[in-house]
Amino acid sequence: MRWLPLVALAACSSTTSSNGIDSGLDAKQFVDARSDGTPRPDAYAPRACDAPLTFADGFVPTRIIHVTAGAIYGDGSLEFPFGSIAAAAAAATPGTFIQVAVAPNGTQHGTNQFIANLHGTPDAPIVIGGIWGTLPEIVGGSEGLHLTDPRWVVIQNLHFSNQAANAINIDDGVSYSGTAGPVAIVNVVAHDVQDGAGACIRAAGVANLYVYNSRLLRCSTGIDAIGVHDSVIARDELGRTTQSAVRVRGGSHDVDIRQNTIVDGGTTGISLGGYTQLAQFRPALSTTSPNAEARNIRAFDNVITGQMTAAIAFDDCVDCLVAHNVVHGNPNMLLRILQNATTQGSFTFEPTGNGRVINNSFNWSSINLLRHVEVGFGTSASTFTFSHNLWNCADQPSQSQPSLPVTEDMPVIGIGTGYYPGPSGPYCGGPEAGKAAPLPEVDGTIEGYCRAAGDAPTIGPQMLQSGTVCGGGI
Repeated sequence: MRWLPLVALAACSSTTSSNGIDSGLDAKQFVDARSDGTPRPDAYAPRACDAPLTFADGFVPTRIIHVTAGAIYGDGSLEFPFGSIAAAAAAATPGTFIQVAVAPNGTQHGTNQFIANLHGTPDAPIVIGGIWGTLPEIVGGSEGLHLTDPRWVVIQNLHFSNQAANAINIDDGVSYSGTAGPVAIVNVVAHDVQDGAGACIRAAGVANLYVYNSRLLRCSTGIDAIGVHDSVIARDELGRTTQSAVRVRGGSHDVDIRQNTIVDGGTTGISLGGYTQLAQFRPALSTTSPNAEARNIRAFDNVITGQMTAAIAFDDCVDCLVAHNVVHGNPNMLLRILQNATTQGSFTFEPTGNGRVINNSFNWSSINLLRHVEVGFGTSASTFTFSHNLWNCADQPSQSQPSLPVTEDMPVIGIGTGYYPGPSGPYCGGPEAGKAAPLPEVDGTIEGYCRAAGDAPTIGPQMLQSGTVCGGGI
């Protein structure tokens, strides 16, 4: 399955590439296997500078437990399947594939599936979901699937819709221990969660969370990560959210948000930090050193387009990076630097600071924009770095000069972008080409190809590739 980034160059007519780049994003497959568990010959070949592999890549199950909606008196065999995911999970052992069948005759799989303490191992994870090429449906209920304190677990190839609270909920239990994970969620569709505070995917207290190649639409929040650590959110399609497409908060640290497409992000396309109740922080708040909603969160190689209040927000995020993204559409604000977390009692919070905004392509309409960057009270906005970004007011180029909290190094201002919403294709040229600053920590593009030494250093999520032929030249 492929999700296409909404980014291309208008002037491209025909292209060739020294990198052999194609026009789409190939979905990584965690359990790329036939129904009997043996590998398929068309397994995904990872690209050199793509999102990292996970604990489940290349795994082949040693045991299959079957689940068919409506089945009774089952033992998990193909002839006598279990009737629910929870029943199958109770019988699962490390290395098990809980294989969920497409529900027959219009029946639906049971909702509110609550599973506690499901533990695989590093060499033998437990997988829940359909086989590749299917998306068994879980419709309605308060939650679709709730795992508490899972470890070495994969959720794949499932379709959730119309839950009241959350489609998928992963947490570390009532102790808030932060011990859940690793968990991989891949090729999942979730949409139309009805609660005004609900999420397509909610994760709390999870280390090594991977959310890859999924479609998450029309929820209050697409991915709400609370106290999530050492994790990657990559190659997802998110949008039509009312609060945030992606929000990472509650003591989260070391999370990469990369290679995603966000359309109509609601209040915020990507929120680095955010307000969290004190008791929900993972790890627990410190009384001896400053706390933060988020630290070392990196948002790069993303496409953010459509209607939204703000494309990206730093909200009590310390040492966070926003780089090589393209923003295109009708935001009210391009960036926000906020401080919703304030000192309370014995808990102090470090102000939002040391943020870096580098090599992004910002494009907007003057009709909807209220300000370029909003700076809130209590932040350390003067510690931010702005460098080598493109700023372009599409309908009023003379109004492209941004108002920033610090002086920017080498901006590109008031020149029409080479990116626009539409079918994906290689970046063939435009004002972004050759204007980016070196940033070795973002070594790949939205397609997962390396930013090679022979390629022009390009602002935004793609690159001008050596050997590329463009319709009008550059």
